[in-house]
Amino acid sequence: MKERGQAAMEFLMTYGWAILVVLIAIGALAYFGVLSPGRFLPQSCTLAPGFACSDFVIDNVAAGSNDLTIVVRNGIGAAAGGVVFTVTENTATGPPCVDVTPANPTSIQEGNTATFLWDCPSVDAATAEGTRFKGILRLQYLLSGQTLTHTVTGDLTARVE
Repeated sequence: MKERGQAAMEFLMTYGWAILVVLIAIGALAYFGVLSPGRFLPQSCTLAPGFACSDFVIDNVAAGSNDLTIVVRNGIGAAAGGVVFTVTENTATGPPCVDVTPANPTSIQEGNTATFLWDCPSVDAATAEGTRFKGILRLQYLLSGQTLTHTVTGDLTARVE
């Protein structure tokens, strides 16, 4: 009986140390960001059907200039007028990016694109390249000849370049 207890204790001690080493290794990899899923997730810009992000980039340029650029394509089947496009960082209550688009496009013809520029508070010249940026997109527009404002929302996930 005593021999079985000793064998069980030796088994637990031997494999206990092995399990402890594995847990320490996983902890070290997680601490240093090797296991960070953000490094492997793709960049994306999505809007509701009818509008599409043709291209986007976020750049850590000098403060006061445009950090975020999004090119939007109109595919709703009609001209969109009274366009107001906003970006809010991280969550719906996060700080809004400031629209710095020169001659802000107020309409986008069917099949055409419009370029929008923003200065975002969390992105500046000190922001490291590769840092993840997440934002909530909100585009409001009027269909030609109508008075009701339509709103589409979307998400943006990008790396600072």
